[in-house]
Amino acid sequence: MRLEDGGAAANNWLLQFQADLLGMPVERPDMIETTALGAAGLAGGGGVAGLAGAGLAGAASGAMSPGATGYAPEMGPGMVGMGMPDPKPMADCMGLTVEEYNAMVLPTGGEPRQPSKAEMKRMEQVSKKVGPQRQAACSQSVGMQQANAQMAQMQQMMAMAQARMPGTATPGTTTEAPGETLTLSPDLAAELAKGKTVIRGIDWVAGSAEVSPQGQPGFQQAMASLGAVIKASGQRYRLDLYMDQRYDDTAIRMFGPGRLERVASTLAGTIGDAGVVQAGKTKRDKNPRLEVIKVK
Repeated sequence: MRLEDGGAAANNWLLQFQADLLGMPVERPDMIETTALGAAGLAGGGGVAGLAGAGLAGAASGAMSPGATGYAPEMGPGMVGMGMPDPKPMADCMGLTVEEYNAMVLPTGGEPRQPSKAEMKRMEQVSKKVGPQRQAACSQSVGMQQANAQMAQMQQMMAMAQARMPGTATPGTTTEAPGETLTLSPDLAAELAKGKTVIRGIDWVAGSAEVSPQGQPGFQQAMASLGAVIKASGQRYRLDLYMDQRYDDTAIRMFGPGRLERVASTLAGTIGDAGVVQAGKTKRDKNPRLEVIKVK
């Protein structure tokens, strides 16, 4: 997400916090005062011609900032994808309503897109109301408490998932498909041409996005074969993952995207183009499987 302009874009704490919430990079262009810059150019005379004469036409279009300061997530998967902590304690600390707090930290409502002008204006208004010092102070107090609580919940969930999944790969490690053989369709190309193929038997380590050591050889071989067929087809595909129904919704959001990324990145190594395969949805199902679906 790229914040193009204004006081909120100058708030380092807010940009880092938004990156952590969304689980995606947030960028601030080198030139953030585009409103003032455009006004100065127009005041120089002649509308767009005035901008061009002042050398600011590129600035007015937003193209003046090939460089940008990036804020990468520092908390692993985005908190939106995992389930945001209760916003009320942080809102109370900052003297805001929950609606105001959400408008400031998640102007798009958690959607991975550029904020609209109205959303940007609202975010900047609330950010100015609080001020960067109070935001940082609340982050240190309430934010750290919530982060620690969420980490403890994650660890507990992983332990519970491992305890209830059958089978062991190595001492202390529980897996989901021990002893199963990962197989592909004997006519993989024909299935993909029709629109979909289904893969079962991936031996995931329970409560993680990793394939077990025992399952790695079969997984790598299957992905190499699948990647070769996808590459030859010249088509684009989506990956949908159906996880064991004993996982709850929070665990699905926590581990599903990582598993899809594991499959997609492994396939990309064979295909040579990371854009050919895209991660799709993750759901619970009584029949765990990976579906590879042709994108129309």
